[in-house]
Amino acid sequence: IITVGFVMALILAVLSSVFGGYTISIDGKTIGRVQNTQAFSSAIAIQTQTVARNYHVDSTTIGNKIEIQPVWSQNWDSDNQVVTATLEQPLTYDVEGVVLLADNKPVGYYQSDKEAGEALTKAVLATANVSNTDKVVDCGFDNQLALSDDTFEVSHLSSTESLAASLAGTEKASVASEGTQAKKTEKIAETVDNLPKVTESNSSQQKDDNDPSSDSDTQADPNALAVTTVKTVETTESIPFSQVTQEDADSFKGSQQVAQQGENGSAIRTEIQVIKGNQVVQATTMNYQVTQAPVNEIVSVGSKAANTLVSKDGQYLLPCNGYISSFARGTGAHGDGTAVDIANAQGTPIYASASGTITRSADKGDGYGNCITLKADDGKVTFLYGHMSQLISKEGDHVNQGDVVGLMGSTGDSTGDHCHFEIQINNVRQHLQEYFDLSEGMNV
Repeated sequence: IITVGFVMALILAVLSSVFGGYTISIDGKTIGRVQNTQAFSSAIAIQTQTVARNYHVDSTTIGNKIEIQPVWSQNWDSDNQVVTATLEQPLTYDVEGVVLLADNKPVGYYQSDKEAGEALTKAVLATANVSNTDKVVDCGFDNQLALSDDTFEVSHLSSTESLAASLAGTEKASVASEGTQAKKTEKIAETVDNLPKVTESNSSQQKDDNDPSSDSDTQADPNALAVTTVKTVETTESIPFSQVTQEDADSFKGSQQVAQQGENGSAIRTEIQVIKGNQVVQATTMNYQVTQAPVNEIVSVGSKAANTLVSKDGQYLLPCNGYISSFARGTGAHGDGTAVDIANAQGTPIYASASGTITRSADKGDGYGNCITLKADDGKVTFLYGHMSQLISKEGDHVNQGDVVGLMGSTGDSTGDHCHFEIQINNVRQHLQEYFDLSEGMNV
């Protein structure tokens, strides 16, 4: 009997080694028959390790239903055939982690409670646009939040920045990630780090089998999270300076100069802001502190009447003081005494000979350089002043007699600083001797 038993066992062993093997199926689909599952197991192991490495997790498991059943057969698939068929299957890979739930809907999948807390912290910082000088005084969520330990597809894993990016944009999420711990206030820590944990039994009671959102394989919907944040904001503001004028009795009428440069001030405004989502819905100033008062700009305006020569009839003024360098000699306007050159230092003020309107204030390339023409209010005469270094009055301005309209210079066709002066009626130059007692070489 012992011998027969031994022989039978030997026969069965031989038959098993020749005809015994396994049928491998994934999700009910047969992918091959092999006598040894080692190649299949190795392929699965390598693939799960590769996926784990790609997703930066410790390990993954196959989420598909794999069945290995003993079978007797004479025809076996090669190891390569089985491995190829295995890798062609739409395999899913699961990982153990934590699901962040908002009203029982997943808004993020993470490897740990800590990662979920970091994601929520960054979401608060990003949506409220919290800078290094801001302080979060309150934060909350319009949802019922909870964490649930679960197993889910590894492809669902969320980064700690993705929730913030979905709610506030990639740029703000990136800024929020910089120095997150430095910006994390006690209020954020209290709110985020104490989220309730949904146990498996509670989770199963709360989940609805007919609601796909309760399935752990449901994609996360970050926009289902509604964040409300209250923060204080300090901003530095510029206070513009004012301009004030003061009368200067030592300067001639029409002249003005800045006696004191103005400087803007600064202030710190402290606001408390309420942010829903990433929109500021309320902002209230709590404090406004001037840190540097503005300095007014002081402009001195001349009030001294011009002391130039007055015309024979007392109506007009010679435009400036100086030395008559050319009058009634040579050719042209100077030859017949219809123009005079009065020389003095550059910057000497040139005054309006009468009250009137500026009809020209420009260099038109006609030799006069920076030139002003003034039409008197009496409508009779026009005064021309040429070669100025600076034009003060603009075309269209109305000036009073004695106002400074420009500064002496040597622009245009000129060999030195002086004022070229003419009186015109209907564009015809007038003999200046009829208006003023002038002679070449005199000081006026």
